[in-house]
Amino acid sequence: MCVTAMHDFTVKERVKRFLEKMLQQIGAERWNRGEPDNTSTPASPEAAPIEGRAGDGVGDAAGHALVVTHGVYMYVAVRYFVEELQCSLPQGSERAHLFSLSPNTGMCRFTVSTTKEGDRFVLTRICCVFLHRQDHVKDLH
Repeated sequence: MCVTAMHDFTVKERVKRFLEKMLQQIGAERWNRGEPDNTSTPASPEAAPIEGRAGDGVGDAAGHALVVTHGVYMYVAVRYFVEELQCSLPQGSERAHLFSLSPNTGMCRFTVSTTKEGDRFVLTRICCVFLHRQDHVKDLH
């Protein structure tokens, strides 16, 4: 295995573990507050919204988490979400943009749905709201 492939594999395993831990923590917190799980079925890419504004995707969310990471890690995470978890994408998304490195201060937003199965919370849907946005810092230049 070449160094790049080994790095991507290692990062992908870290992304998988992080996502699992995050789903369990958020699911348990919501469950303990008496909030229902938000069961849904995976959406097709055609069902994804057109890429929106920086605040889209959080206004009606029952909860959200801010995850900060490096561009290369985000590249591997996006690839994993799209290729293995069948993440829905914004309409008109270009593969070259999806799988490009996220720029410094680049922001990506995903919404996730979970359901409780036994004593675990499992991912039922992941949807990309936008990728690699920088408009949150445009007024700082």
